[in-house]
Amino acid sequence: MLKIDIGRSNRGLLIFIVAALLFAGFAITNTVSFSYLKNTLRQSIIETELPKASNEIYSEIVLDLLPSTVASSMLANDHFIRNWLTSDEKDVDTVTQYLADARDRNDAFTGFLVSAKTQNYYTSQGEIIHEKEGDPNAAWYFRFRDSNKEYELANGLNVDSLQTPTVFINYRIEINNQFAGVIGLGVKLKVIQDTIKRYQHISNRHIYFLNSSGQITSNSLGAELTENMLEKVPGLHEFLNQKEVLTPKVFQYVHAEELRFLSLRYIPELKWWVLIEQQEELTFRKVRDMLYANALIGLLTIVVTLILIAWTINLFHKRLEALAMTDTLTGLYNRHIFENDIKLTLSQRKRASIPVSLAIIDIDNFKLINDKYGHLEGDTVIKTVAQIIKDSTRKSDIVSRWGGEEFVILAHNSDLHNTELLAQKIRKNIESHTGFPSQVTISAGVSEAIDNDNKDSLLNRADTALYRAKSDGKNCVRKFEEPS
Repeated sequence: MLKIDIGRSNRGLLIFIVAALLFAGFAITNTVSFSYLKNTLRQSIIETELPKASNEIYSEIVLDLLPSTVASSMLANDHFIRNWLTSDEKDVDTVTQYLADARDRNDAFTGFLVSAKTQNYYTSQGEIIHEKEGDPNAAWYFRFRDSNKEYELANGLNVDSLQTPTVFINYRIEINNQFAGVIGLGVKLKVIQDTIKRYQHISNRHIYFLNSSGQITSNSLGAELTENMLEKVPGLHEFLNQKEVLTPKVFQYVHAEELRFLSLRYIPELKWWVLIEQQEELTFRKVRDMLYANALIGLLTIVVTLILIAWTINLFHKRLEALAMTDTLTGLYNRHIFENDIKLTLSQRKRASIPVSLAIIDIDNFKLINDKYGHLEGDTVIKTVAQIIKDSTRKSDIVSRWGGEEFVILAHNSDLHNTELLAQKIRKNIESHTGFPSQVTISAGVSEAIDNDNKDSLLNRADTALYRAKSDGKNCVRKFEEPS
């Protein structure tokens, strides 16, 4: 049986083109999206996230110092201190206890008082130190005395195992508009360690604190930056010298073939710098994982889409193939397909010498059926006859509607006698069928292919036999036999 292949290769090409377009669009979209997202995140880190984090840390430090600064202010204006300084500084134990109480109330490391009159340094621990000009340890006092500042914050030595920085809050005491001394508290800046610990839990950032000389004094666990590495960051050391600049500045540098961002912010109260480091790779890892997940979903969607497209194309191809090959009323092969089959079968017969016969079947008096019962009933009769013919033939036989109420059968490996018997069987099945509005009969003509036969010669002989059947009274089968 010859079937029409409506572009099997073209179907494959169409699916390939659709797949190529889908995958190309998918790859371009994801590449552009990743590039855009990466640039957007990078800009967000440089312009928003790191400066915001630097300012937040600065605010936390200032807020942490504010209560102690206010407390030092209250000490400087306390009548007890003023009276004690103007009464020849008698009863040192009393002022020691006063400083100790102030220290404990404010959770400070120490409380202190320096008298301008005697230049004695009193502490909450009961120590008394005489401040002498020229003594490096006393230089802070004379510098502050001459600065005319109301107060200042000064860094102290690290005094515990955690290397917690100590900040001394120096507050000026004035009596009758005359400098009378300095009082204040020494507090452990716990917010530094709290900030560092918090940032240890943020895997894509590290935090450092630098002194006024650019030396690293504190950093988070796992931080890799060293002072030597900082010297290689373009423009960073020049920025460190601009201590009056309070706006955070973000720098970029490459370490271990990986881009990193550094945000630097000056803390004038401490004369320190806070530096936040963020690694680009760690920042984009979650984004990349999300994109990989989206890419996998996208690929699966494309595969499912291609499967549905292939299934749909094949489905419609089969329907188109059926429309191209079959008669729409009966479902039998149409005339065009049958003519191709005859040509192929006759060509194969020449090579294999297999008998091939053809039968033409015509419904008797079909015009009367249409005129009496109408065309719809006539179509039903044609469909019923077609089904009986199909049910009566073998799978190897090709049955086709030839036109109107005519049908043809191409019987493979069947001689004239066997094909005549087949036609008689069909005639009897139709004659005995009780589903018609009235009795329906057929006439048939049968011929067998001979050497040098072609489509037209074989059909003409069968048509001649059919004409004889009609002339002999219809409802009969006649075979074409060559005259002797």
